Amino acid sequence: MNTGIAYEYLTGKRKYYYSDSAPYALECAAEGAVLLKNEKNTLPLGKHDRVCVFGRMQKHYLFSGTGSGGRVNPPYVTNIFDSLKHAGVMLDGDTEKYYDDFCAMNPYDSGNGWTHPHSQSEPVPDEAMISEAAKRCGVAVMVIARTAGEDSDCVPEKGSYYLSDAESDVLTMLRKHFRSVCVLLNVCGIIDTSWTDLADAVLLLWQAGIEGGTAAAGLLTGRFCPSGHLPDTIPVSYDAAPTKNNFGNPERNVYAEDIYVGYRYYLTFAPQDVAFPFGFGLSYTKFDITPSDARRENGATELTVTVRNTGGYAGKATVQCYASQPRGALGKPARILCGFEKTPLLKPDEICAVKITVPDEALASYDDGGYTGCKSCLLLEKGEYVLYVGESSDNTEKAFSFTLEHNRVLKRLRQELAPVTPFERLENRGGEPVYVPAPLKDERLPDPFPEEIRQTGDRGIKLADVGSGKAEMSDFIAQLSDAELCCIVRGEGMSSPKVTPGTAAAYGGVTPSLCAKGIPTMCCTDGPSGVRMVSDSKCFAYPCATAIAASWNTSLAERMYECCGHELASYGVDILLGPGVNIHRDPLCGRNFEYFSEDPLLAGKMGAAVARGLSAAGVSGAVKHFLGNNQEFSRHRADSVISERAVREIYARPFEITVTESDICAVMTSYNRINGRWAASDGELCRGLLRDGFGFDGFVMTDWWAKLSGADGNESVTDLRGMVLAGNDIYMVTPDAETREDNLLESLKDGSLPRGAIQSCAANICRAALKSLSLLADADGRNAGNAAVRRGKLICEAGITNGKAVFNSERAVKATLRITVISDTSELTQTDIRMTLNGKSAAYLQTGGTGGREKYEYRTVSLAEGENKLCFECKTDQVRAVRVTVFAEQ
Repeated sequence: MNTGIAYEYLTGKRKYYYSDSAPYALECAAEGAVLLKNEKNTLPLGKHDRVCVFGRMQKHYLFSGTGSGGRVNPPYVTNIFDSLKHAGVMLDGDTEKYYDDFCAMNPYDSGNGWTHPHSQSEPVPDEAMISEAAKRCGVAVMVIARTAGEDSDCVPEKGSYYLSDAESDVLTMLRKHFRSVCVLLNVCGIIDTSWTDLADAVLLLWQAGIEGGTAAAGLLTGRFCPSGHLPDTIPVSYDAAPTKNNFGNPERNVYAEDIYVGYRYYLTFAPQDVAFPFGFGLSYTKFDITPSDARRENGATELTVTVRNTGGYAGKATVQCYASQPRGALGKPARILCGFEKTPLLKPDEICAVKITVPDEALASYDDGGYTGCKSCLLLEKGEYVLYVGESSDNTEKAFSFTLEHNRVLKRLRQELAPVTPFERLENRGGEPVYVPAPLKDERLPDPFPEEIRQTGDRGIKLADVGSGKAEMSDFIAQLSDAELCCIVRGEGMSSPKVTPGTAAAYGGVTPSLCAKGIPTMCCTDGPSGVRMVSDSKCFAYPCATAIAASWNTSLAERMYECCGHELASYGVDILLGPGVNIHRDPLCGRNFEYFSEDPLLAGKMGAAVARGLSAAGVSGAVKHFLGNNQEFSRHRADSVISERAVREIYARPFEITVTESDICAVMTSYNRINGRWAASDGELCRGLLRDGFGFDGFVMTDWWAKLSGADGNESVTDLRGMVLAGNDIYMVTPDAETREDNLLESLKDGSLPRGAIQSCAANICRAALKSLSLLADADGRNAGNAAVRRGKLICEAGITNGKAVFNSERAVKATLRITVISDTSELTQTDIRMTLNGKSAAYLQTGGTGGREKYEYRTVSLAEGENKLCFECKTDQVRAVRVTVFAEQ
């Protein structure tokens, strides 16, 4: 990590500007857009085309999905209509006024602020109006928008996955009257496309950040040549999805489709159910993709592919490499993606050579049942392996093949995360789908815990001494008392006053004694679509992860997130909570916009690129949600029942690629259970698969307010003993690390928690701290002394009546407010609160449901001498402040 550059941003020697990010975000938004249809050369628009824009969202571009992964507070958002106008397109004023008037009378419905309706009310112009508009204009552009997100899955209904009746009616009339009809999809994920016969052109824009409107106009006018390709298969109907009957259950979802996710299923068993195949994407130009050379050496195959632009526009091609494997004893999909590369911009008739390296591991399968005689091994089964190259999963030509005479074992592993619930999984028997029992978990002895380091008490060793080589990490950890060990595995937040206001958590040096030993108070904040802070601060919003994946351009993703890293550093934030690399198992998952693809290789490569970009800026990411977070409904208790083979080949693979191909320092576990156990308390997940299997040496954090597995197997939020034993290093979050009620200290005293286990967690956190921006920041005193509530003087405590509190201060002084909040909303809903002090904005806060209990929120403010008036504002009466306590700094 280049923490030197990050430090220059933190200290103001360098300045971050939105204009630093805008070019990369615009490029990614344009490259991620997928042209699904373009008949009659409808696009790009001609110079003399007059255009009518339909759809109420033409001036309200959805730059991201909802929830913590999308609620960035951007400085601006470009929309489609104004961007077309700015690009010089002749737009119909009468139609514009019709929609402006409708939106004025029917403003955007933001729901509860946390989750929004999947679509907005849409007017249906009378046919006479549309007929007259068609006489003025030859081209109709219709904008269709959808959103979903955290706590809000899509549904297979009109207005969500399917078009609403109003949208269908308008589109039908446009087809009847206009010469050309173009549909723009501003959506969070794939939706039904059975209506595309009503359109001449369809452009899938996704939710592409705050430059998405500019990108859309550039694509329509030919400034950009479409080069995006689908990161997901679009089926003919949701009813054709292999997960349809195993998605949305509040208690247990059986992953019966096993490794046959997305295109792996459709190409193998149901090609007739595909509307648009994985990897598909049109362009304004044409490319000739020809394999020209291939060689095998050192356990890998290197292909050279010649790409020629044979059309009339400059554009980029994405060369995709797929493999067919011998069916063998394990059964395989018809094709798997094993490599890809995007060309530079090629002018008409320009040629370039692309090299794709396919390691044998990308072609391997995992034997979870001993079917090959090599149980718990990653191997290549004997037989023929054929590599294909082309522009999509169903448009390829043979490039190379090789044959193995014997099975070849690549890795001898051990059983991790095998299911305990019997179920039948899908298997390929000669191209026919057959369901067979999945292998279940074997009994095995628990692994030994890390050896205890004998405690020495404080010997004056600082963490920086470990970094400089003056001391060993074990010497430093030996100084930590049991109380300090308990505190360091508790993160504080949200919006901790110890770090940048409005961020998600403080961790590491969360107590004065930990800070005194040189452990910095580190800071993380939500992503992955940009820096999200619950404050007045404006931050740049980037294209959603699906749009990034659709670009198939890892170098662009890396450059873009280096800019994001610079912005993080300018705010003094160590970690962005992203990338999200979970698999798009089902089209309805609300959080798909935060994730990349249905394919593990594409998801992993993009995740690693994002992580490398952040590291280049001197900060880091926290790859999430580990593992099996594939639906939002009941996400904190639903059990994902998955075979061990599917875990290793599909669901864990993107995490493996991300942590092995970058130096990312953190992993976030998921809310859900995996084969009966909550992720945050699963030692086979955190210690086995992640650390022993992938070689990860950073730290592991829970998701915020995560459920844990208690000693009896039932859910708990206080059994941090089980979390530590599992190797999940930090619980996120608690208002105060010193006063949180859990079983850590008691478990250390009675010996049920080996001290070596919690010392190992502390060491993982401290190793990350040595690479952190905050360690450098301590030299400036940013973290010195910790929170004002610990070093300050209590000057006032007042009840809040009708949202207001009045108190007196003897002098003008910097102070910390502790606002005591009660929320009757659901536990994971995050509600915004605005505080004003003496008529000026003092802070934004955010709270989840508290179950009727009191919760503290802290903010640092500047008090005036004499009377001070504090106001509490919230959009729902389910959240209320009951008192405010004021601590003045001494």
